[in-house]
Amino acid sequence: MSETVLDKIVAAKRREIADCRARTPEAELRKKLADAPPPRDFFAALAAPGPIRLIAEVKKASPSAGV
Repeated sequence: MSETVLDKIVAAKRREIADCRARTPEAELRKKLADAPPPRDFFAALAAPGPIRLIAEVKKASPSAGV
């Protein structure tokens, strides 16, 4: 069975994550997380008053389409 483009992307990302974990101690990541701003409220963005409620993502290409 041949690998799809998406399979290759997932494999590459798993290698990248493993490399990052090897380079950066977990304690350092936890400190950065504690200092990070809180995440944005997805529901509040959609429920906010006003005529336009938009959450968008722009992609250069679609990996699942093989591009």
